Amino acid sequence: MSQCLLLNTQKNSKLRKTDTKKLNNTFNNVKRINLNYMKKLLIFIILIISISGFAQEVQNDSIYSISEVDKKPEFNGGVSKFNRFIVSNFRCGEQRKFYGKIITEFVIEKDGSLSNFKTINDFGFGSGAEAIRVLKLSPNWIPAEKNGKIVRSIYIFPLEINKSK
Repeated sequence: MSQCLLLNTQKNSKLRKTDTKKLNNTFNNVKRINLNYMKKLLIFIILIISISGFAQEVQNDSIYSISEVDKKPEFNGGVSKFNRFIVSNFRCGEQRKFYGKIITEFVIEKDGSLSNFKTINDFGFGSGAEAIRVLKLSPNWIPAEKNGKIVRSIYIFPLEINKSK
């Protein structure tokens, strides 16, 4: 009988070892599955945070029209000083008479610099290109504000030129 018990114990021992191996394998598989799941979850969370951060960034870089802002952008010194700046820097070229209306559009950035220059209307003879050249020389403006925050704004500037040599 003691031999019988001994054989039984050896069988039980072998069974326990195989059961333990099976349990360990199952546990390792579960760990791997959980680890893969956690990796995917982490990547998903990072992706969501990145997208929401990008959406906020895009929203903050919106360009507002003058009618949409609480405080309009202005040239340091006012409109009359800006007109003097334009007149003193505008070159007419070889034309004897140089007159007409130029309408330009530009963006006043958050730092007050000007960008995205466009000529909407000019009277020829390179007048639009000259107006943009002069606008690019402009010192920084005081930017627009909306809800207490500095924002980008679009500005349409009509300019009448009347120079005769």
